[in-house]
Amino acid sequence: MKSKEKRLQLLLLGVFVLQVSCEPKPLVSMSPSFSPIFSGDSVNLICNPRADSPVTWLFNNVAVPALMDPTLSIAVAAPKNSGSYVCECGGQRSDAFIVEVLDYLPPAQLSIKSGQPVMRKGEGFSLELHSDDGVHGWRCRVQKDGTVRNISFKGEAGPHSVTIHPHSLTGPRAMYWCHDKSMQLRSSQVTITTSEKPVCMEMLARPAVLGENLSLRCLVWGTDHISNTVFYKDEAVVQDGRSSTYQINNVTERAKGRYKCAATFTYPGHTGGPPYNRTSDAQELFVQAPPLRAVLSAGNSLVCSCPDCPQGASYRWYRRERSESFARLLSSHESYLGPTEDGIYACRAVWTDRRTSLSNIFSYAVPGSIPSGVIPAVAFTFFILLCVALVLVIYKYAQKRDSTGPVYEVVALKQASPGENEYGQLQQQHGDQGEYHTLKAAGGERREGEYEGLKKEERKGGEYDTLNTEGGTSQERRGGEYEGLKKGEMKEGEYHTLKPAGGERGEGEYEGLKREQMKGGEYDTLGVGEGAAGGGGGGAGGGDGGYQALETKDRDKEYERLQGAE
Repeated sequence: MKSKEKRLQLLLLGVFVLQVSCEPKPLVSMSPSFSPIFSGDSVNLICNPRADSPVTWLFNNVAVPALMDPTLSIAVAAPKNSGSYVCECGGQRSDAFIVEVLDYLPPAQLSIKSGQPVMRKGEGFSLELHSDDGVHGWRCRVQKDGTVRNISFKGEAGPHSVTIHPHSLTGPRAMYWCHDKSMQLRSSQVTITTSEKPVCMEMLARPAVLGENLSLRCLVWGTDHISNTVFYKDEAVVQDGRSSTYQINNVTERAKGRYKCAATFTYPGHTGGPPYNRTSDAQELFVQAPPLRAVLSAGNSLVCSCPDCPQGASYRWYRRERSESFARLLSSHESYLGPTEDGIYACRAVWTDRRTSLSNIFSYAVPGSIPSGVIPAVAFTFFILLCVALVLVIYKYAQKRDSTGPVYEVVALKQASPGENEYGQLQQQHGDQGEYHTLKAAGGERREGEYEGLKKEERKGGEYDTLNTEGGTSQERRGGEYEGLKKGEMKEGEYHTLKPAGGERGEGEYEGLKREQMKGGEYDTLGVGEGAAGGGGGGAGGGDGGYQALETKDRDKEYERLQGAE
């Protein structure tokens, strides 16, 4: 009898424990509480009250395997997640909770304006809210530490966007979103996580989209002096090298996984010791199918359509310059557009509470016009060609200056008027432009029509030497004067003779010396014949009226001084 009573007591105790652990009846709730849910949203389903006993989840009456947690997370919502959700605890089941995921985007977009999806604790960042229909009256909220709070943002909002500056984060994770005054329209979500490590991996604030390209970047707080980066996926190395970016082209389902990076780096001003090597926290990469997308087709005009969309849509048109990275909203809400400007066009279908993804883009040029990018390209090309031409001119000029050929050209004397003692202008081929030597008659005071000589210390190296006439008097031009030699009349390999103007060569003239008769390193002396004005004595000995040889060391870029007797 006693044993039966004991068994009954134990049975009643078990029923009591079961009622305590799952009383009252389980109830499913959503956090954050969104209605509707859009493709790409992240939501949690919670079985309330939280029971100490294991919880079983059923999706469309099928148990979710290996999940005994009171929270069911839908990290990336998709239409396939639509259906009935029930939680079961201690033999009791909740009522069905219906989830509907729309294959669209919300009517407004929230994005990160400054900062990263992974931030250091206490670091500031900002968000931007954008809506084609305006953001007046919109408010934003944040969910962190299990609670939802409002965000008050200051400053005037623009017609279509506003910047929000939330408080810096001290916890591990926070989710942000915005809604209109009626609470019926909302924006997309932004999730920010924190890390205490000096290295973090930058990922998108939203899931990766199938078919698109994705870049993962390894960042080090406080420096960009990164010498080596290793990327890991599920603990396996996928890239090791100098690049701090890991590129995933044409994203597929296989891209899903947990990614992290390890960086070898130094800080600015690092003077010694080995570089640092640190590893980031791992992050989950989610992949989603793209929401419904509008289609843009071109004919006589541009047409926007969405074959799989319900009726009642209006349309938004966007245009950007080829040189710009952002698009401008156009005023047309029709399904067709007659473009009047060059540019890149796209469109989308919209309803009051949802919208499609942007369509394919179309590059349009007004017939007969020059595309907007052509003129800058032509101007840039012309600038490059001009620079090349300038470099070539400078190069040719430098080559000419460095040439070992004669620095000075023989310049003909300027034609003089009868009775005048004029000298032709001597001009340098190279060197300082506009500098000419003066010519001075040796001895005597300077007379009208003569030029004063420059003292040696006043002359620049490489200029013409002065021509002196002994006796200090200027002479009228006559048969004994010297004519200038034109460069074209010189024969290769000899020095030309200087002869009286207008006559045949006679006594007293200077004969040309053949090159092979010259002694190395000096000019041979030229003697004056017996018939020269002023008497004999000439010959090779270099008497009065002759030219005396100059050693190489005595002539530095100068011609010999010519001395002639009266």
